[in-house]
Amino acid sequence: MKYSRVVIGWVVAVAILPNVFAAERRVAPKTNPSAAEPFPTFRMLDEKLTLLGNQQHSLQAALDTNQSNSRFAGAAKRPWVVPARAMLRTVVSIKPLVIRSEQLYRLRHRQFGIRMFSMLRTRAEAVGKNVVAVERARNRVAAESAQRELDKAV
Repeated sequence: MKYSRVVIGWVVAVAILPNVFAAERRVAPKTNPSAAEPFPTFRMLDEKLTLLGNQQHSLQAALDTNQSNSRFAGAAKRPWVVPARAMLRTVVSIKPLVIRSEQLYRLRHRQFGIRMFSMLRTRAEAVGKNVVAVERARNRVAAESAQRELDKAV
């Protein structure tokens, strides 16, 4: 008699418990993360490109200001370094978005998307190289020359 109760208890537990745990784990149906593409990527790229444009204006302002306006001796020597580093961080954050989108369009066999994001990746790499040149410039003349090249690349 006891043995049958134990068996019936195990059968009931095996039959009911998975349904209880499954009910707790129910979540909204999963959607394909790339189904909404390219709109989230374009939104993020637009935000980052707008930020990059604003940072480019601040870099130009730093190069145009007089050296005596700065409070710190190191910043007075090279005031373009801080805006250039901010631009470099933005360019570095743009690259993964563009590379991921290029790979997505490559998987989908969409030639237009592949070409577009490939060009954006190439431009981002060129802008990154020019920003590094501005950041590493030792004097104002070299920084202004590198900044003109950066303007062409952007």
